[in-house]
Amino acid sequence: MEISLGFCQLQQYITQKYQLTSAKLQHTNIDALNRYLSSLKIQKRATVSKLIQNWNPTYGSLCRQGREPCSLCPRCKGTVETSSHVLICPNISAIEQHITGLQKFLSTLVSLQTPIYLVATLEYKLSMTLQIPFDPQYGTTCPIPSDTHLILISAIRHQNLLGWDLFLCGFTSNYWNTVFYMAHSHSSSTKTIQLRDQKLVEESLNLYQFIWTTRNIFLHGTTKLEAEAKLRDRVLEQVNDIYKNPPKLHKRFRKINSIPLPQHLKFDTLHLQRWIQCLKPQSEVSKLILARESRSQLSLCQAYKRANMVLKPPDKYPP
Repeated sequence: MEISLGFCQLQQYITQKYQLTSAKLQHTNIDALNRYLSSLKIQKRATVSKLIQNWNPTYGSLCRQGREPCSLCPRCKGTVETSSHVLICPNISAIEQHITGLQKFLSTLVSLQTPIYLVATLEYKLSMTLQIPFDPQYGTTCPIPSDTHLILISAIRHQNLLGWDLFLCGFTSNYWNTVFYMAHSHSSSTKTIQLRDQKLVEESLNLYQFIWTTRNIFLHGTTKLEAEAKLRDRVLEQVNDIYKNPPKLHKRFRKINSIPLPQHLKFDTLHLQRWIQCLKPQSEVSKLILARESRSQLSLCQAYKRANMVLKPPDKYPP
């Protein structure tokens, strides 16, 4: 009962977030996604739910929260990193990892006796979605039955309406289930076909998780020492960039070059991270102060000091 209630809330949230109309949702295989989530342990289910809802720690979201100074993608450094950008990052290593993940996904479908024409279709559409070179490995060697061909076209069209990025999040069209049924109706039971349909949802989410895992390994490594070393390198790179292009700060704040760069680079990582985080509010405050001040306007301290000098009686000599 709790799982069903939580799934209904998740379904309502996803419907509003991705603007899925009732017509689109009607032919979406929510049942397979529900069965897959129900089969997971609570820790794994939490991880998969975050992937489905795109609650991912991208640099774009971390920068908005003030946890990262820069929102650019750490791999290509060309645009803001979002969940959508992670799928199509033009970095060479990212493209190679996406190709590896896609091939693993397709080989798993082949091992489940998925029709080759369906595997070839998914290979083409996901290659376009991930924007990787299309090198067909699974070609159709036998003609597709006319009735199956029409259902396959309907499945592609409906998935195009839903979005292939949502396919990776487990929102697959019901027409794929019909394709499975028509291909194995003479040799498999309905329960076996439903398991294959659930497996399609599972493997699509596994592909999405593989893409995120390889991204995290690129940033943080696989061990604690490697993570600390990679973090240190990123922080030192940020410090060097700040010294090359220092922000304009008000005189009330300490100047960037008050500490020489070679000496500053010797500080520990946590100290440098806190220093970088303090620069953003200091820069914003400096812009506000400089925008309000005019060259002829005195500050309160300056005006008070000048008034005291005027009102103070002159000293008499000799005292």
